[in-house]
Amino acid sequence: MLCIVARYEGRVLRFELPPGRLRLGSAPDNDLCIPFPGISRRHAQIERTERGALIRDLGSKNLLVVNGAAVTMVELPLDATIRVGRATLSFEEAGTADLQIAIEVAETATSSPSEETRTEHDSSTGGPAAALQLVRNYEGMSHRLFLRALSTRLDEAREVLSAETMALGSWAEDGRISIRSIAGSLPDEEILKRIVPGRRRRQITRRQSANIIESVHGRRWCMAVFGHDQRPAQWQLDFIEYLARKSFGPESEPAAAGASPDAPLPVPASMVIGTSARMRAAMEQLRSTAGSDLDVLLTGETGTGKELFARLVHAAGKNASGAFVAINCAAIPSELLEAELFGVHGRVATGVDPRPGRFAQAEGGSLFLDEIGELPDRLQAKLLRVLQEREILPLGAVNPRPIHLCVIAASNRNLLQLSRDGAFRPDLYYRLSALRFDLPALRDRREDIPCLTLTFANEAAARHHKNVRGISRSALAALIGYDWPGNIRELRNQVQRAMLICEPNGLLDASHFELEPPPNPPPDAPGAVLAQSSPAEPLAPLQLQVESLERGAISRALLQCNGNRSAAARLLGITRNGLALKMRRLGLS
Repeated sequence: MLCIVARYEGRVLRFELPPGRLRLGSAPDNDLCIPFPGISRRHAQIERTERGALIRDLGSKNLLVVNGAAVTMVELPLDATIRVGRATLSFEEAGTADLQIAIEVAETATSSPSEETRTEHDSSTGGPAAALQLVRNYEGMSHRLFLRALSTRLDEAREVLSAETMALGSWAEDGRISIRSIAGSLPDEEILKRIVPGRRRRQITRRQSANIIESVHGRRWCMAVFGHDQRPAQWQLDFIEYLARKSFGPESEPAAAGASPDAPLPVPASMVIGTSARMRAAMEQLRSTAGSDLDVLLTGETGTGKELFARLVHAAGKNASGAFVAINCAAIPSELLEAELFGVHGRVATGVDPRPGRFAQAEGGSLFLDEIGELPDRLQAKLLRVLQEREILPLGAVNPRPIHLCVIAASNRNLLQLSRDGAFRPDLYYRLSALRFDLPALRDRREDIPCLTLTFANEAAARHHKNVRGISRSALAALIGYDWPGNIRELRNQVQRAMLICEPNGLLDASHFELEPPPNPPPDAPGAVLAQSSPAEPLAPLQLQVESLERGAISRALLQCNGNRSAAARLLGITRNGLALKMRRLGLS
């Protein structure tokens, strides 16, 4: 496929060159956005011809330079090069997968909102466009920054919605209503009295002379009051739901008392569940056991997201309203870990002040013990007694103190094998593993790589205030085919790095990622023929090498999808009929 390539000091941008007229410039609204020095906002127009491309200057400052001479219009053959500003343009052939976008990355603001600056908008106009603009303004704000000027945000929302009142509040345990923030007129007391905690996420009620929209999150709600004759539209319902999620924060939502087992789990904003069978099974297990009093054990390789899943266990359980306290058992010396966990009572030594331990800090909530397999033998015995008796004995204390919390332990080591080898107490392992979740490695949930990549790319774009067009098909195929020994953490770091080195408004391709090949691939793995060949050995014919790569890739895809050809075809990026033809040609059954 013919493409146009822009180069400047080692930086390269590639664009597909389809038939028709295209505008080139440094502004984002151009067909070919090239933000290199010397290129005007609207620099030139390019039109593909039979012999090459016709380029017209659009009144730029630096014109077009061909062979050292400035011109306003020129028709170039496909093997020619032209200077535009301080960049050079050339026409080259490129693979389709390198230019076609597989995933589009959301645009982000070019600058972060100031904490002291009020969001500006035209308060005299409302409607879905104004609501969408507010959403874009708020997206770059942290939860803390959003809450800092909550009354201002509610007033902006009230004006956009043309509502009489916007309010945030919650129900206390005794049924009383506590309004947290309000914009507009105070609702009638009779209206407030009839608002009761509900299980529905969003409900519309007509009470007395007002229509009320409520977005309910556990025992918290966001409410808009409209006039009797105003019927809320769908965009208003969606906007109220967005404000509720932004105001309460997905990680801080308590579980509703007596919530339906079909209610959605409070998944942290930075966590991607995906569609893989193993993650869906883990979520179903969590949904069915969320109300239990059992302690939890999380197992999985490093980087599989055990702490995020622990936060989800906490948010979905009975202790969601309490604190979530985390400690890495491998990061603290064993001599200090006991005091860090159980606390210090009184002055046990000169210069040592009394302080609560992590168990006391997590009272009424959840304690996350990461890398539990690194816990010393002496502390394993003490932890076992804590789990059995539900009481702790701080250093220097005489009487134990009862505790009420959920203990969530995690390890990337095989605790069962460690217990058999005598490196971990078997009784502690069986005590912890009453409720166990095995988090799959990323190579075992490859179908989730596209949504994980998109999430991390959007996150990096917002953090670095950089817009990219998306991720190419070739890059996505490389990410799906990689084994990811560092799992989700490695994928996130790779995407962060790729976003940093990619040009603004560029396309993430395979060259932006550093994916190391496996040291010793199995004989049937893709690339095994090339990996096992040395420069001194005669190479196999190219067709045989290609067939070996295809045979290995198809075999792995079918194995991962349990023989489902449609799913394997989607994983490989081809049609089901195309997969069937390849299998017939390669002799695969």
